[in-house]
Amino acid sequence: MPSHGLLTSSIEYGIVARSLPLTGKILSGYLDASGTRAGLGIGNPNAEFTPDVSACAITSDGGTARIVWGSRIGHVLFTTAPRAMETSRRSAAEVKRCTIVDEHEGAVLDALWLESPLSWVITGGNDGRVKLWDAKAVSCPWTSEKIVNSFIPDPCVKVFGLTSQGWIVAVTQSGDVHFWSGFDFASSTRVFNDIHETVIKCPIWTLIDGFDHEADHGIITLQIDPTHSLPTILVAYQNDPHFYRIRIDTSTGHVETTTFGDPFFGSTSIVVPFFRSDNEVQNQNFSQPQSSFVLVGDHLGCISLYAWDTDPTSSNLNSHTQSITPVRKFEAHQDGSSVTALAWNGLVLITGSSRGATHVWDALTFTHLRSFASPVPRLRGRALLQPGINPAERESVKHILVSQERDVLFVGVGDRVMCWRAGPVPKNNSGGVRGRHSGGALGKKKGAHAKYLGMHFYFFVDADCDFSHFSFFFFFGIQVKSNCTRLSRNHVLCWNTSPRDLRGRLVEKRNIVQDSTISASARSRLLNMS
Repeated sequence: MPSHGLLTSSIEYGIVARSLPLTGKILSGYLDASGTRAGLGIGNPNAEFTPDVSACAITSDGGTARIVWGSRIGHVLFTTAPRAMETSRRSAAEVKRCTIVDEHEGAVLDALWLESPLSWVITGGNDGRVKLWDAKAVSCPWTSEKIVNSFIPDPCVKVFGLTSQGWIVAVTQSGDVHFWSGFDFASSTRVFNDIHETVIKCPIWTLIDGFDHEADHGIITLQIDPTHSLPTILVAYQNDPHFYRIRIDTSTGHVETTTFGDPFFGSTSIVVPFFRSDNEVQNQNFSQPQSSFVLVGDHLGCISLYAWDTDPTSSNLNSHTQSITPVRKFEAHQDGSSVTALAWNGLVLITGSSRGATHVWDALTFTHLRSFASPVPRLRGRALLQPGINPAERESVKHILVSQERDVLFVGVGDRVMCWRAGPVPKNNSGGVRGRHSGGALGKKKGAHAKYLGMHFYFFVDADCDFSHFSFFFFFGIQVKSNCTRLSRNHVLCWNTSPRDLRGRLVEKRNIVQDSTISASARSRLLNMS
């Protein structure tokens, strides 16, 4: 993909939009799964959409966008759009649909592109099956046995895999973890026969007394550590203060489960692992290899740091819950909003809240650097009572991306995308958030004093003064409507009543004669004021 091009998907409409966030430009036409318009439409989601889409996964290979779709009736479709981000032409896309024999028997609940080469896809369905797809041939060379729970199919709600190790893992609706090994993704025959399955019961049922078994325990995170020779799985559930490391010995079938977390800080809201590099890159100053760690956000607005390779017998083990406690913990959101998104790139840590705010921290010291307000206006009063309005879904930060150059930040908040680039912004910047939504209004505006529209006017109050005179005058070269009072012959106190800002603040008195910021015409009017 070209630098700073963005693909965003909508499950509701079954489309993928293409945009250049730094310019505010949305490219014409959507990439969809219908195969009839194939992205050549007018860009109206109400006229160009694909119904019954239940899952979507996006990746890119150079300038080619690759999309896999899952439908509520079990269809799996693949969209390929070469030169997807070209602005001079509409992107022609090719859509291929799986055969009836290969499709799921129920809704597709999750889809995932495996790492390079980008030709393998995993899907999990409501029928309790996991399928491995060859995206180039649009065929399904492997399907798991149906997973059942009390004679009823147990839906596969989350899937993950590693082509380098030949592993696939899935978590069902009941919370059980199913692991398969023995895949040879480099084989030219693409036939998988010698596959071994290991089933791990849901680990959250054996926790401390008082745990709510009736609560929804959807999957927050499912990952496999690519640096371990033994399969090491990270899994985290909703409404659970812990996350789990599951290590499997495929030769003996032994399973070791390690619990991480602090139950005194409530349930986790997001869990993001950062595994060390595969080649054990050595630090220039230290002989020890890189360490893997996990960042966890909770519903109280706190961030916790855990050492992933910690031994369960270490000193930071909680004797009561038998869980490994965090190495570091700090409060990220002082308003108490949940942490809904995390990103870390070695330089900065970026957190997103359920109220739409985004905060940037130093990656090592966790010092607060800056914050961004939500681009989504908050609803209040009767607007919250409208049918179909979900404030948490509408206002929360869902995704955070940082460019490879580490200078551009993309944040998905509700149905909007906020983009910020580090560095100076040219004055002739046309389009983008600054030109459309900024309260600063730094661009050219119609009117005599447009360049000052971004300045704040303040509401000044002094109880010792009698605001008895009303006048129009030029102050800082701008005509404003003000109340004024004479303090002495050469001093005046002014009270702005501009409707743009009504924040109260005291102002020191100004010398009419010596203050160079007061224009000559304003000075004359003030000196003649009674």
